[in-house]
Formats: sequence, C-alpha cells, structure tokens
Amino acid sequence: MEVNIKSEDIADVVEVSGRIGASESMDLTRRLEKHMEGGAVRPLVLDLEGVDYMSSAGLGMVVWLGKRMRESKQPFALSGLRDRVAHVFKLSGLDRILPVYPDRAAADAAVGARE
Repeated sequence: MEVNIKSEDIADVVEVSGRIGASESMDLTRRLEKHMEGGAVRPLVLDLEGVDYMSSAGLGMVVWLGKRMRESKQPFALSGLRDRVAHVFKLSGLDRILPVYPDRAAADAAVGARE
C-alpha cells in the first residue's frame, strides 16, 4: 500500500493505492492520526482510485475516519472507488452512510461546497 497525504487549497487529500488489508488499515489509521494530531483537522478527501482490494478492517478504518471527521465538524468525501471496492461498500451499506463520489473532481466540489 502506498499513501500520499497532501494539503491542497480546499482540503487535505489522502491518495491511497494498492491493497488495504488488516495491517495496512492499522498503518493508514496511524498515519491519519498523526496527520490530524493537535486538532488541526481540515476538510478531507480520501481518494481510493488506486485501491484494488479492501478488507473489513479497511472498511472499519474508513468508518473511523468518517466518524472522526464528523466529530471535527469538517467535510469528508471518498472518491474513485474501483468496481471491486465499490461492490464491498455497497454490500456493507457504507455507500449509503458515507459521502462517496465517482472521482476526485466531484469529491473536491462537494467538500468545497460544504465549507
């Protein structure tokens, strides 16, 4: 798994590629906690376009992140779910409770509109 966290004008963007299994979800959680420490939480887009597999632990990490963003009262969006990952989100019902957008442009627009 590769992770790139960057701050852009509208939001922080977390680009993830590869597989998100149990160990990767723990690593990603630690990296996100470190990025958000000190209370400086900004709107966030989690770009999963490069993710080809996500385990239930990965889904749990996304739920945790959504909850953290909601508690921080900051906009949050997911983007670019590939077919396989989108199917897992649909089966779990997470596509109905988390803001999922087809691509980064749509997610960026949604996060920016909520500011």
